[in-house]
Amino acid sequence: MGRAIAEALKIGFFDTGLMYRACTLAVLRSGTNPEDAEAVTKLVQSLDLDMRWDEPTVPRIVLAEEDVTAQLRTQEIERTVSLVSRIPEVRNELVRMQRSIAGREPVVMAGRDIGTRVLVEARTKIFLDASAEVRARRRQGEEQDQGRNTTFDEVLAATRRR
Repeated sequence: MGRAIAEALKIGFFDTGLMYRACTLAVLRSGTNPEDAEAVTKLVQSLDLDMRWDEPTVPRIVLAEEDVTAQLRTQEIERTVSLVSRIPEVRNELVRMQRSIAGREPVVMAGRDIGTRVLVEARTKIFLDASAEVRARRRQGEEQDQGRNTTFDEVLAATRRR
């Protein structure tokens, strides 16, 4: 839905979950223990992380000038992202980055806490929620589009863990 709205408005679609996945990729690449909150926070605070758009509905996550978008949906990241995203200091840092990106250009932002924490003062807020089954079905389609053969039950279990 958010992607369709962004396309209609010809503005960027910003899936904030991609930022958490990019941080998780950085954690895995660095060999940092994802359960070491202090080390993960320090790493995330040092990252050169940005979101860019070639087309409104095709966001790219850039980590240290490397487009890592295609690397963010691996099973390893899927298994680890919840460990990184639940660290309060990581969430605070990414909220700061998300606000910065939203402040420089109009975007449709999708993710948890957008209207209540990230962009509290946004003029327009639309809250939509889908069941875990609907989200898992969508995610499984994305996985298949990328050539991964994950079962619905695997994707559903991962969705429920998050």
